[in-house]
Amino acid sequence: MKKIQIACEIALPVVLFGLLVGCGKGEGDSKSGKAVVLPATTGALSYITISPAASSVAACTPLQLTATAHYADGSTDPNVAFQWGVDVGSAGRAVVGASGVVTGLVSGLAEIDGWAGSTAYASAVLNITSVAPIAISGPASAVSGSSAVFSATASCAAVSAVADVSHLATWTSSDSRVASMLAANPITFTAPGTFATSAVGSANITAAVSGVSAMATLQVR
Repeated sequence: MKKIQIACEIALPVVLFGLLVGCGKGEGDSKSGKAVVLPATTGALSYITISPAASSVAACTPLQLTATAHYADGSTDPNVAFQWGVDVGSAGRAVVGASGVVTGLVSGLAEIDGWAGSTAYASAVLNITSVAPIAISGPASAVSGSSAVFSATASCAAVSAVADVSHLATWTSSDSRVASMLAANPITFTAPGTFATSAVGSANITAAVSGVSAMATLQVR
């Protein structure tokens, strides 16, 4: 951060110097006599950069992203307060923490966004080369004529990274007479992984994400 000096105009005689606080290089500390450095006041924020701007990583491999603020006066600040997030179009493919550590979960490109204040914005692109383990959850049984909703998650236990990937999964039923998949539809509030049950029996419900799959058994009564 930049250091600034606080200018003091003293109209009193120099003999009163010892009573003054806040003059010179910093604001006086009456107990220790040490200067207290005040927060920097830089020029207007021009733009933000993220490093690395583009990376290729395997799933479950954390990557530290760093944001740097660039100001109109030419100064920079690598410790700028930054808010991180995964772009809505990349939801489920990666997760990013408050400190800028990003972990890929599903193969493909993920855009990581960040903001400093309300106007400065930057993004980085992560190419994820593999898929994290997939898990499926949902009801073990359902009444015929009802619907059953399942969800899929991708997770990296070693780094505590997890995301819902239900919308990225290809859902199938081993017996469509017992349980048939309904197309996701936000207008009718039909979530991905929703199955309509129509006959007594059992069906294996599978969610596959980029070649990695998980299965659960649904018993219809």
